[in-house]
Amino acid sequence: MATPDLENRMEEEIFRLTECPPPNFIVRRLRNYKREWHFLLVGDSSFLSTSGNFHGNILLPPDYPNSPPQAINVYTPMDPPIVDMEDSSVYSFLQTWDPNTCSVYVLLVKLAEWISVNATQREAYKPADARTKATQYLKTLHYNSENPVFRELFPEYVDVYKAEIEKRKRLGIEQYCLPFEQKRKRDYSLYSLVIVLILTLFLIIMALCSMLQTLFCLIGSLF
Repeated sequence: MATPDLENRMEEEIFRLTECPPPNFIVRRLRNYKREWHFLLVGDSSFLSTSGNFHGNILLPPDYPNSPPQAINVYTPMDPPIVDMEDSSVYSFLQTWDPNTCSVYVLLVKLAEWISVNATQREAYKPADARTKATQYLKTLHYNSENPVFRELFPEYVDVYKAEIEKRKRLGIEQYCLPFEQKRKRDYSLYSLVIVLILTLFLIIMALCSMLQTLFCLIGSLF
């Protein structure tokens, strides 16, 4: 049973989440049902930047935060699916819920950590090529932008997603969406090349200076 104190804490928490959410998250509450909170998981880690942006929700019980969230769902498809809440640290967190130390903020942080770790382990077992990752990324953007609830709660992302989809299609998936590690290696290779060119130029200049100095000494000895 909800009490004014519980209602006030829930209102304070959703206010903090919308104003200062966990890293890589955007949190909004459903307009006509205040106990359904939606999130968008974005980010710049290797997994999130190449595999998609994920939309989901959290359902709160009437006596929240005395009781844990009733459900946490990720709507955006993951290919292959990697979120099995009954076999995850997220589920363990809900099972050991303590209203004094637990919150939706901490729950979202654990969700992002678990998805990232799970994806890293899967990538090590069965690596995906650039095209597969890019295709999955585009699928998540398209799915989100066609979801009516997503369009209502995150309208600023709909046009961004559509522009991103068109941009990637125009540039070509393989060229535009290289895996994070390949991008980093490519950048490191470019930096290394620049450093080698600078050092080579420096050595050439030093050699020329030495030759000129020797030449001037010879000319001086003749006179």
